[in-house]
Amino acid sequence: MVPRRYLTILLVFALLLPMAICLMLGAVWLLSAMQDREGALRLQRLAILCGLAWVMDGLVLLLALAGNSVCQKNDFEEPE
Repeated sequence: MVPRRYLTILLVFALLLPMAICLMLGAVWLLSAMQDREGALRLQRLAILCGLAWVMDGLVLLLALAGNSVCQKNDFEEPE
């Protein structure tokens, strides 16, 4: 059984990472417009890493919720 605190942390990251990615990509666009290619490239790579972290977070959250549902006691018993 996965503690509720871990599930909450995973859910918060799953909700905040896409916003951070969008902000970074906006900054990449701004830096590209200002002809700062090196800064734009570094920030773009960071946004890609955040995207990968978001995918991993989603997979771990899915597995944690699946583990919780399997470990949960079933209230519905089949009639005999």
